[in-house]
Amino acid sequence: MASRSEDILEGFICPICKKDLVTALLLSTHFQEEHNDDQDVLRSLKDLFGKAKKKILKQDVPGQEYFQNQSETEFSQNQSKPGFYSRHQTVGCIRSHMETFRMLRSARVEHYAAETNKLLIRLDKLLIDMPTDPIKRKAHEQQVVPWLNDADVPLCPSCTRPFQLLMRRKHHCRLCGAIMCHECSKFFNIATA
Repeated sequence: MASRSEDILEGFICPICKKDLVTALLLSTHFQEEHNDDQDVLRSLKDLFGKAKKKILKQDVPGQEYFQNQSETEFSQNQSKPGFYSRHQTVGCIRSHMETFRMLRSARVEHYAAETNKLLIRLDKLLIDMPTDPIKRKAHEQQVVPWLNDADVPLCPSCTRPFQLLMRRKHHCRLCGAIMCHECSKFFNIATA
């Protein structure tokens, strides 16, 4: 037993110089740098850490037997009982993040709703008074949605393959004006749109 005059030290204490180091890594590096000549003590320290680690890992947690002995169905039945998890906890600080979540979610939902509405309005404008002549139809589509310049897009943005004259032709999206290849574009007939 320790005498009353000497304090009981706990934490990561160097066994030779009794210096208090905060973490196990700091203790290990301190021991290797400062007390490198004492290889026997170093080995015993490593053994001590190994034993402490094993002891901590083997420690029984209160109530551990209950969860190890119960089957998964019994655990799920306990979850469905009212009040199983609703006991009041007095430990810790409680902070609701619901208002922040609602603010971020509403901003994101508004953004996607605005984009969706913009696409629906463009689709409606494209379908109303659509000319049957292909040249007039292209002019009508470009009037509703400005198309990107063909020279500005050398690769398909979806598959990153280069466009070619016959095999991989450029197609403009009628709703956003972006350019993509035939394989990456999705075509809808007018009846579906």
